[in-house]
Amino acid sequence: MGWPSKWDYETDVAVLGYGGAGAVTAITAHDLGARVLLIEKQAADTPEQIRHTPSSRMSGGFFLCATDGQKAAQYLFWSSWGATPEDCCRVMGEYMVSNEAYMTSLGGQVARAEGFNGMCEYGDLAPGADAIYMLHHAGNGPGQFKVLMDNVDRRQIPVLYAHRGNELIQDPQSREILGLVAENNGQKVYIKAAKAVVLSTGGFEWNEEMKLNYLRTHPTYFYCNPANEGDGIKMGQRAGADLWHMNTISGRVIPYIQGVMPALGANFLTPFILVDKYGKRFATEPGDPDPARYRSHGFWLECTQFDSRNAEYPRIPCYQIFDETTRRKGPVARSMRRGLLPDGRVQYFYEWSRDNRAEIHKGWIIQADSIKELARRIAARDPENNHRMNPGLLGRTVTRFNRYCRSGLDHDFNRSLASLVPLEKPPFYALKLHPGGPNTNGGLKKNARGQVLDPDGKVIQRLYAPGENGSYFGFLYSGGGNLCENLVWGRVTGENAAGETSRG
Repeated sequence: MGWPSKWDYETDVAVLGYGGAGAVTAITAHDLGARVLLIEKQAADTPEQIRHTPSSRMSGGFFLCATDGQKAAQYLFWSSWGATPEDCCRVMGEYMVSNEAYMTSLGGQVARAEGFNGMCEYGDLAPGADAIYMLHHAGNGPGQFKVLMDNVDRRQIPVLYAHRGNELIQDPQSREILGLVAENNGQKVYIKAAKAVVLSTGGFEWNEEMKLNYLRTHPTYFYCNPANEGDGIKMGQRAGADLWHMNTISGRVIPYIQGVMPALGANFLTPFILVDKYGKRFATEPGDPDPARYRSHGFWLECTQFDSRNAEYPRIPCYQIFDETTRRKGPVARSMRRGLLPDGRVQYFYEWSRDNRAEIHKGWIIQADSIKELARRIAARDPENNHRMNPGLLGRTVTRFNRYCRSGLDHDFNRSLASLVPLEKPPFYALKLHPGGPNTNGGLKKNARGQVLDPDGKVIQRLYAPGENGSYFGFLYSGGGNLCENLVWGRVTGENAAGETSRG
C-alpha cells in the first residue's frame, strides 16, 4: 500500500506492540532524540482490571547476561545449530554484557539467580556457557514490566491503546516502509513513520492455523499473551519479508484447560511420573535438579516422536501421575499473572487452588482409589486419550518406578536420587499435559542490525522486528532468553531506527 491521502498520526519511529521489546525500543529511540509512538492492540488498564498483558509482563522476570560477549556468542551460535548467523550472535553477545547495567539504569532491582535456574541449560555441552549468567527481577515479570512502563510514562511517550496493526504502508518503487495502518473501533488509522516502523508484536501462540502448519507438534499450547496471533508476522510477509525459526518454540509440557486462556505452568511436586497415552514413562521427568538429566525449555522435543503406523503422537497428550502426598503439598499447576494493579496486588488470569480440590471437582484432575482405576478413568473420560490408556501397563509402570525409588537407581531414565520418591498413598491423580510453554520462536528474518530481510537476504528498508517476532534463538532455548532479547534487540532496534534519515 502506498501513500494515503491523509495521515492521522505522524512520528519518527512507530512501534507496534507495547511489550518488553517494544518498550525498550521506544525508550532507546526516544533517548536518542527520535519522536516515538507506541501502538498497542490491547486496551489500556483500568484501576481494577489489567487488560494489557504482554508476555514479558506475565513472565518470571529472569533474563540472561554475560561477562564475555565473544563467549556468549559462541553459546548462542551453538544452541541455534547454525540457524542464527554468527554476526547476529556476536551482536547479541556484546549487548548481553551490558544487560545488567542497562536494566538497573532504568531503576530495575535485580539479583543473581543461582543453582539450576541460574545457568545455561546446555552449559555442560556448549562452548562459551561459562560466560553467561542469569538475573531475576524483583516482582517477577510484572515488577520488571512496571519499571519499563514507568520509564515510558516519564518520557511521555504517547501510546495508542486498542489499535490493532493491519498493514504496512510501503513505497511501491523503493519498497521502503512509510508507515502503517491500524484499526480502532472499526475505523482505519493511518500512521506515518518518517524513520522506521517496528513490529514488536510477539509470536503466533494463539493462531491455530499457523501452529498447525509451522510447529513440529500438535496440538501445542502456551501460557503467554492471549493477543499473540501472528499479526506482525503476516504484516511483514505482505511487505515481502522472509521467515525463520518457524518450527521452534521455548517449551515444556504444561496443563491446558479448554476454555481457560492462557494455558498454565506446571508445578512438578514429588512424587510424580510422566506417562504417554498408553501409560509408559518416556523421559527423565521435568523438575530434576540435574540439568544434564532434564533440559527445561527443550523438553517439548521429547513429545515430537510420531508413530507413523498409528498416525499419532503417542506422547501428546501426556499425563502427570501423582498421589495424595503430592496433592497435599500445593498447587500442581502455576497460576499465570496478568500484572500488578496500582495498589501493588498481583492479578491473575486464573488462580489455581492451593490444595487442588477445586480443579479435582471441576474434572481437570482425574482421581481414583487405585492406579488401574485411574487408567480406566483417563481412558474413558479424556477424549484425547480415546481409550488408549492401558490399566495393566500403567500399573506395571508405577510398580517399576516404585522399585527404582526403593533401590535408589532409575534404570530407565537415570532420574536423580532426590527425585526418586515412590507413588504409594491413595487416592491417585492424573493431570493432562501438552507440549508448550512461554512462546513460539519463529517470525520475521532479521540481520545483525535488527532489520527485516526479504527471501533474497535484502533489507526491507525502515522495517525492524525485535522480540518474539522472529527470535534470534534458532533452535535450543535457555531460560531467561526472551527477556534478554527484549533488552538486547530493543536497544539495537531503537538505536538503528532512531539513526535512520528522516523521510519527509
